[in-house]
Amino acid sequence: WPSRVRCVFPGSPKYRFEVGGWGELVFACVMAAASFGFVWLHQSTAGTAGVIRSAIGDIGAARQQYDEQKGSQAFTLRLTGRDNSSFEAIEGEYPVIAAWAGSGLLVRANGEPKTVCKSEGCAWYPEHAVLVSTGEQQTTVRTIEAKSITAEALREQLAHLSQYGEVLISGKVRAKLEPNGTTVQRVGQGATLYYAGIENFPATGRLRGVELTVQVRHAAGHIPQKFVPAGQSRDSLPNVSEGLLERWLD
Repeated sequence: WPSRVRCVFPGSPKYRFEVGGWGELVFACVMAAASFGFVWLHQSTAGTAGVIRSAIGDIGAARQQYDEQKGSQAFTLRLTGRDNSSFEAIEGEYPVIAAWAGSGLLVRANGEPKTVCKSEGCAWYPEHAVLVSTGEQQTTVRTIEAKSITAEALREQLAHLSQYGEVLISGKVRAKLEPNGTTVQRVGQGATLYYAGIENFPATGRLRGVELTVQVRHAAGHIPQKFVPAGQSRDSLPNVSEGLLERWLD
């Protein structure tokens, strides 16, 4: 307006839609059939962004997705890449333990932690990486603080929690733990832990300066009971605090 020129597409009237006509009916049927794919997309909870991330297969996109959903979901990393030390090909699906560095992930392979990132400093270099949700998950957090405690007592407490789910330990302790350069790192007279397992603690001996955060990753609603193993009283244990966090501690 105010031009009186009118443009109609397509030019021939027989190819245009008419209300209630066959063209409109065919178009509606095609769109209805195509919508079934979007129903699957909605039910998969991946969303459009998740489908795009899967197609790209970038470790940075997988890390972003992990940061967005950690604490509420358990994940595996579907990975194709290579070992930075042996240059051997890597292919498989590995449980995700935690985030690593700025844009990488820490996974478990054959019972051992492996770092994955686009750097020679990581154990594995990813060529294609997709984060896969394996179900809902809840994290209960316990803290252990003690000036001194025997290794047997600590392992008993951790074993008590392991009946509810996977137990991962982070923090500091003054003891001779075997370092692996990833989840257990030696610092002076002690060690710093980053999502380590019960097996990383010695079976005997005494631990000092214990400042640990223990995560129990379990099915939603199955909250671990009191942090007191059978056969021991709370008075015989170190200072222990209990709490359920809705968010993930990193």
